[in-house]
Order: sequence, then structure tokens, then C-alpha cells
Amino acid sequence: HVQTGPVNTQAFFQRALADPDFAMVITGPLRPPEGGAPLMVFARAARDAQDNVVGVVFASMSVPHFDRLFSGIELGANGVAVLRTEDQRLVHRHPLTELGSERIGSTRISSGLREALLRQPREGQYLSTSLLDQRDRIAVYRKLRNYPFYVIVGQDTQDVMEGWRVNAKLFLALAGITIALTLLAWYAPYRWSRQQIQVMHSRFEAIV
Repeated sequence: HVQTGPVNTQAFFQRALADPDFAMVITGPLRPPEGGAPLMVFARAARDAQDNVVGVVFASMSVPHFDRLFSGIELGANGVAVLRTEDQRLVHRHPLTELGSERIGSTRISSGLREALLRQPREGQYLSTSLLDQRDRIAVYRKLRNYPFYVIVGQDTQDVMEGWRVNAKLFLALAGITIALTLLAWYAPYRWSRQQIQVMHSRFEAIV
């Protein structure tokens, strides 16, 4: 859950200050205490012209926003695209369903994915039955380089006509989502940096 209290006491803020040379701290999905959609938080240490740490620049993003990235990918009639954190917490599943929304933050995964990750932790493919809709799918996955996310794309085995064509389409979809997420992860905090740097500088001086 999202912590209450001053922003400088929250975990993502403290992590960004503790390791200011780290490119980005990504936290979530977090559920706001007042309700509403879960959030992902992107944060990094902010530096002035003399390279001194002056605060933390951060941006929160509603999890449903990720649906825009997935919606442009052709997945077939019963295809799915899934975003999970490095520790397998569910961030988003497209197409979004009520049960999928309820499972956001869950670390429960299929035995097929679990076994595939043990064999090939960075990228691979597997055949499994979905825990959400009980459909059999062939899926490919990839861990984003430098970011704590896995992207998974699956297609219903009944929709499969020719294996090589399906694999090519799946990998193409996976690559498209991977690129979009990578650009998004870089863009979110930098969009805020110019507007927030002076405010965060003042807050940082108050803390130290």
C-alpha cells in the first residue's frame, strides 16, 4: 500500500537517496489508502549543476495507464499481454478483466512460468494453463534490461495455425511492448524534473 505521511519518509524516496547513482527506483504496484487504482512510482535522485544531490524527482502512474501500451498490440482473439515485476507481482494484464484487477499485486504464477524462469530467467517460452481464465496458451517472456519488469505475451493454443508464424508474431508483440515500456520508464521522471527540481531542492534542505 502507499504509505501515508510526508513524501520524504516514503520507501521510494529513501531508496533513491540511499543510492543516488542508481538510474531509477521503481516501486509498486501500490494501492492508495483512500482507494482508487494501484500506482507505480518512478523515482531518481536529482542533482544540481555541480552534481550535488538536491532531492528526489518522482512520478506516480496509475496502473491502468499501461493498458494504452498493450492495446496497440495484435494478440489474436484470446491473446494476453502481462506485465510483472521482477519478483513476479502482477502489475497489469491485457485485456483487463475484473478478476485481473483484483489480482494486481499478486505473486501467484502458473507452474509453467515458474519452471521456465528457473531454466531461463531472462527470456524464454512455455506452455501453460492460465490461472485466471483456464485457457491453454503458448507464451514468451522477457525481462527488461536495467528495469525490474517482465513482459509476457501469450496466445491461445487453439488460435495457433502454424508454429513458426505464431512464434514470430509473439516475439514481435513482445519486442514492441518491451520498447514501449523501456521508453516510458525513462520518460516519466524526466518529464517532471524541470518542473520539480526547485521544489525538491527546498524539501531536501529541510530534511538535511
